[in-house]
Amino acid sequence: MARVSPMAFDGKVVSIAPAEKAGGEDDHVYAFVTFAVSEWFAGGQGDTAIVEVLRPDLDLAETAKLEPFAVGDRLLISGGLPDDASKTSVPVAAGCDFSRFYDGATATLWRDAFR
Repeated sequence: MARVSPMAFDGKVVSIAPAEKAGGEDDHVYAFVTFAVSEWFAGGQGDTAIVEVLRPDLDLAETAKLEPFAVGDRLLISGGLPDDASKTSVPVAAGCDFSRFYDGATATLWRDAFR
């Protein structure tokens, strides 16, 4: 996981706002999510993080999408900077179960993996 995800943390969703990116046909499916970070496993510091995530309110047929989440939910987020830095410099959450709802067993695995 460490080679795939240079950023990983445990955090609670504080706000969800539309992503304002510089063009692109899929811009409407993303949101900027602000987290109150409980613990950084890799790639960050501080009490908050803003991450670009597929919007939780859309019914997307993509396996990369997180289960629907809302303000107040606690998540484990992993990811990194986008491949196309011209759109945004905000880190992008990895999907396909590399970002997920918090559970203690997975948090322990992530903590050990990023040591």
